[in-house]
Amino acid sequence: TGLVHTAPAHGQDDFRIGMASGLPLDCEVDENGCYLSTVGHGLANLSIFGEGNARILDLLKDDILLQHEYIHSYPYDWRTKKPVFLRASKQWFMNTLELKAKALEAVDGVTIHPPNAKSTLKGVVEKRPYWCISRQRVWGTKIPVLYHKETEEVVISQELIERYSSLIDSHGTGFWWTLDIDEILEGTSYDSSQYCLGNDILDIWFDSGISWSAGLGSHAHMYLEGIDQFSGWFYTSLLTSVALTGKAPYKEIFVHGFTLDEKGNKMSKSVGNVVDPQDIVLGTKSKPAKGVDVLRWWVGLHASSGSSVLVGDNILAASQVEVNKIRNSIKFCLGAVKEHDTAKNVDYDELFLLDKILLHKLKVFQEKTDGFYGGREYNKVCLALLSLIADVSASYFYLVKDRLYCDGENSKSRLSALTSLYHFSQGLLGSMAPILPVLSEEAANSVPCLESPLKMGWYSQPEWLSSQISDSYTVLEEYRTLINKETKKSLEYNAVLKVTQEDLSLLENYSCDEVAEVLGVLSVQYDVVQDKDCKDVQLTPSTFGVCERCRKMTVDPSHTRDLSQDDLESEPSNLCQRCIRVLDDLKA
Repeated sequence: TGLVHTAPAHGQDDFRIGMASGLPLDCEVDENGCYLSTVGHGLANLSIFGEGNARILDLLKDDILLQHEYIHSYPYDWRTKKPVFLRASKQWFMNTLELKAKALEAVDGVTIHPPNAKSTLKGVVEKRPYWCISRQRVWGTKIPVLYHKETEEVVISQELIERYSSLIDSHGTGFWWTLDIDEILEGTSYDSSQYCLGNDILDIWFDSGISWSAGLGSHAHMYLEGIDQFSGWFYTSLLTSVALTGKAPYKEIFVHGFTLDEKGNKMSKSVGNVVDPQDIVLGTKSKPAKGVDVLRWWVGLHASSGSSVLVGDNILAASQVEVNKIRNSIKFCLGAVKEHDTAKNVDYDELFLLDKILLHKLKVFQEKTDGFYGGREYNKVCLALLSLIADVSASYFYLVKDRLYCDGENSKSRLSALTSLYHFSQGLLGSMAPILPVLSEEAANSVPCLESPLKMGWYSQPEWLSSQISDSYTVLEEYRTLINKETKKSLEYNAVLKVTQEDLSLLENYSCDEVAEVLGVLSVQYDVVQDKDCKDVQLTPSTFGVCERCRKMTVDPSHTRDLSQDDLESEPSNLCQRCIRVLDDLKA
């Protein structure tokens, strides 16, 4: 058994106990931390942490059995490093229980990214029984109410509200600060000598929570903030909007994570681990500029993928490497289409198989990223872009170089490659422009045939997505895997594909040269097998010589031509038939 000191006006737990037990809730400490005169015993106006303590010990000295100092846990203000004293005070509240059902219904109609965060907002709405909308500050938006000097009763009436509205029109929203009570009550039925102005201000969260009305005049498409705003801006905006309009103030909420250093520590100026975005873009004396695209890439790849976003020199360096990979791949495309005339573009049906595969991959990428952008999953856009660049650089760019560099300038095969690279470049720039706008615009401005992706927007054609191309490519990938197991120098071999009739029906839609190009071999022949388990590739080394122009093993000794001394001085003697025709056309 024992005696427990309970002060309902000076602590949350004690307040709840006092409310439940019917104890008086009077606060005997003023806003300056001094005792009120109602306490008596000579304690009026004495500080509770200073002189007041000494006075209480003096009052109790005859009844104290033991007095000593001891260290115990007590709340301190983190900024001023001074002790915190809790005191009950009269405040203004919004009864959120009246709005709870409507607010929860409104949240159901809001798209939240990430989707699992919707339960967080609902949890705040469900568990918060009231909202204290008043604060005691020397600045802010005043709550325009009067208090009776004797009774301290709040005075609110329709007459006063109309008067305040008139004063806002004539003196602005700061009239409560600039006018005295006589001026405010002039022309009303109230005697200014009997009243005083309220000094409470609105909770700043109420100010920001009503911004949808004051700033936009209507509801917003999206609210974007950190995850902590579910109990802040997202919540207060929801309640004010539901109270006034009956619906949510936003159609979407996008939640981003908190920025931490590379070790996962909170950024602090005192610690010295703060990363300034301007330093990333413009650089410092010790660190070179990385540009706005690297900063945007880091945001796109990391900011929407979790509640914590790490940033530092190593992470930013990795982002720069990734952006440079994309830049280098685009440079290849730009070099190819630099002098391309789009009037010479080949119709889709006339494109080579390899070129159709490129556009099919682009279209698949675009459909994925379109969904990712719509779902605000920007990290998935970045990952899909890196995957596409890696795939195309390792396959298409490598395989198409022979046609680009060695076929006739205006040959159908070369124009097919240029057409596909033009479509690919324009489509790729449009897809990545929201995240890498500077790189995209810079690339488009460097060649005449490309349009600004920021003006043109999304560039795509439905025919690029082809189930036939997809099925054919899937089949060829199986054989490509078998070839890679046999040799790393596939361009030195001829291939016989052991195919099923089903596979053959797909591949017969294309010439053997087109199939050979996709597989990266010199030539292709088919051998039909009945069993799928018998699908295989038979590779035969080429017996032809190496062409001195295209470097392919396609020089047939039986088809060489005699060259005069002048010809030998002007062109190599070991040329394949294709290169001979191209050089003859150049001479004509």
